[in-house]
Formats: sequence, C-alpha cells, structure tokens
Amino acid sequence: MVADFWAPWCAPCLRISLALERIAADLASRIVNINVDDAAGLSGKFDVRHVPTLMVFHRGEPVARLPAGAPADQIRAWVTEKVTENKRRGARPDHEVRCFLCCSRRLR
Repeated sequence: MVADFWAPWCAPCLRISLALERIAADLASRIVNINVDDAAGLSGKFDVRHVPTLMVFHRGEPVARLPAGAPADQIRAWVTEKVTENKRRGARPDHEVRCFLCCSRRLR
C-alpha cells in the first residue's frame, strides 16, 4: 500500500496530487492520502518530517520512503517499482489498506 503524507497548505503536495491519482489508476492500486495536520499522531509514528512524503507499507510496516521534491516521472517509476515489489511479497492491496486505515484511526 502507498501512503501520501500531505498538507493542504503545501504547494508541492497539490502539484503532485493529480499525478498520484493517475499513477494509482494506471496501476489499479490505491494511494491513501493522509493529511498531516489531521493525523499528527500517524505522522509522528512514521517520522514524517517533510511533505509530501510517500511511503510504501507491507503488513502495516513501512518498507520504502520517497521524501519531498521528486518530479512526477520519478514518482511514477518509484511507485511502480514498490507496488510490484509488494505484489511479489504477497501483499493483498485491499487487505493492506483496510488494516492500515483501521490502525491509523487509533493514532489520529
């Protein structure tokens, strides 16, 4: 599962949001958007210090991170690579997202 840690006041976050939507559609995957202002506990738990930050999770644990500032083509390549790796690990995307969202509610 890919998580996008973002903020509404962050111009780079808003710039990449459309690219992330396209990437998710192309990969038939889901990117969970996490507003760091609304989910400070979650941001703290995963040590998110800059926005936007993209993280890939497998079984509830972060396995990769792409910090702020990457161009759209680099983001696409990175997300594609990480989603493919997660599929090889046997990740079940819908299950990963449900578990992540359930656990994250306790940290907000």
